[in-house]
Amino acid sequence: AVDKDVAQSGCIISEGDLFLSGAEPGLQATMDESSFFKASDMYPPCTIEAPTDALKEVLKLCAGWQAVVRPEDTAVQDFAAQY
Repeated sequence: AVDKDVAQSGCIISEGDLFLSGAEPGLQATMDESSFFKASDMYPPCTIEAPTDALKEVLKLCAGWQAVVRPEDTAVQDFAAQY
């Protein structure tokens, strides 16, 4: 993680899930080191680094980003004007 000095593998525990329409849990009840996802096991040349402006531009190009002007946020002003 960006906020850590040392990279490490981890896991997420999901508790209290609601399964609908006959769905059943498929996750292991216990966790051990073998259940951790390690990118290097699946993607040997994988590297992770902080984002750069160059990456931002590539994502804009590949993801179809558009500069859409957002409407002015007036909700707080309208509320204050009512009282």
